[in-house]
Amino acid sequence: MEDVSAMLSAYQRANRNAVIWAQELDAIRGAGPRSPRWDRLSRNNSIQGLESTMEKIEEVERRFQRAKDMALKALEQLWDLIDSLADYDQKIIICMRYYNGFTWEKIERETGWSNSQVFRLHRLALRDLQKTVDRQKGGECFEENRNDDG
Repeated sequence: MEDVSAMLSAYQRANRNAVIWAQELDAIRGAGPRSPRWDRLSRNNSIQGLESTMEKIEEVERRFQRAKDMALKALEQLWDLIDSLADYDQKIIICMRYYNGFTWEKIERETGWSNSQVFRLHRLALRDLQKTVDRQKGGECFEENRNDDG
């Protein structure tokens, strides 16, 4: 289950990072010369100080873009995983837990299912997702071996 769990939580991590960098970028862009955030960027009012500040802003923009790209890639993988599930209830559990970030208690409240039902569906979903991932890996290995032969 390690592969599937890592893939499912990758979106949550990537999304959190993208949000953090977006907030940092918004704060810097909205900071005026008298704000404490601006002071952290540069205390030097010279051209060199402004250039240094611009470089720092550009670095935050690059980090945000990388984080956003990672989050989008992880989201695409997450949706591919969710789409591979045949059982609709399993899709609901995985979507609520990993995409929406709901707690187990909130999932129970929202669905009206018992704790044992939620955990059973989650366990079955993880098992089915792991099978899908294993099949995909097996297919990739087969394709690589086939390409080496021909």
